[in-house]
Amino acid sequence: MTHVFDSIIVLDEDGLLTARGVRGRFRLALVTGERTAWHVTGPVGPAGDAPLAAMAAGLEDALVLLGRAAFGPAPVRLLVKLPCGNEFSRPGRVPVESILAALGYQVISRLSGFAGYVATAGTSPDDVARVLHETAAASGMTAGTPSKVESDAAGDHWAVDVTYPFAGVIRRPTAAAVLAVAIQEAGLDVIDEMECEQTGDHQANVASVLDLRSFTDAA
Repeated sequence: MTHVFDSIIVLDEDGLLTARGVRGRFRLALVTGERTAWHVTGPVGPAGDAPLAAMAAGLEDALVLLGRAAFGPAPVRLLVKLPCGNEFSRPGRVPVESILAALGYQVISRLSGFAGYVATAGTSPDDVARVLHETAAASGMTAGTPSKVESDAAGDHWAVDVTYPFAGVIRRPTAAAVLAVAIQEAGLDVIDEMECEQTGDHQANVASVLDLRSFTDAA
């Protein structure tokens, strides 16, 4: 069996995996919902749509399908390049998610954390909730039910849980920075920690807690 070596797949900063081959440019994305799965799409058509080429439940199989879509049905040895400069090949004996974890990456289906908001003293909970829901939505997040923390000369301090719908492969520090930026773009304050809900073949439904405070200034 002959392999074509170094058929390259690149992990983008946005969490998508991209392969450019003789058949065009294909992308692999994690799509969440009732049936979370990896979708292979592309190339983009004249109407701007990217047709679905293949689906897989796990990342290991999805990489194989991405390789076949971009480089053809013949057995292909894939070289996966990461933003940090590291790379690894497929197929291989070590599970792909174990390799990613060792290099500081994880497969996540959402980011969640807490944001702070200071309202004028005496603002009703309903008005605070309305403002926070609208503000969060403007930055692509969803907000939960706010809780009043304290009151001082600055006003009433509230905290609310927010969720950012990021799905894909990302470095843990980058994930924290992504959420911190979304919170600050909404004009809210970053509070302490966030959780990444992981998904995948080997670490399903695991929450990794990351300290957001170190990303506040940088974001």
